[in-house]
Amino acid sequence: MIVTTTDIIQGAEIQSDLGIVTAEVVYGTNALRDFFAGIRDIIGGRTGSYEEVFLKGQRDALAELEKRAQRRECQCRNRGRN
Repeated sequence: MIVTTTDIIQGAEIQSDLGIVTAEVVYGTNALRDFFAGIRDIIGGRTGSYEEVFLKGQRDALAELEKRAQRRECQCRNRGRN
């Protein structure tokens, strides 16, 4: 599967538009992680445990998008623009 963030792919021809493919990933937090994140807010610095959760969420969302696109028999998925 081709993964792109653009509307076109150089050298490729779009044969059909199969619609928008979406995916949602939701993660909960826990009290211990919140407690340590609060301390980190006071003393400064990055909260590694939350960064790991966000990175996992991003990876899982992209994997889910690819899975849903494949179910629609897509050969390319546009990740959108930031």
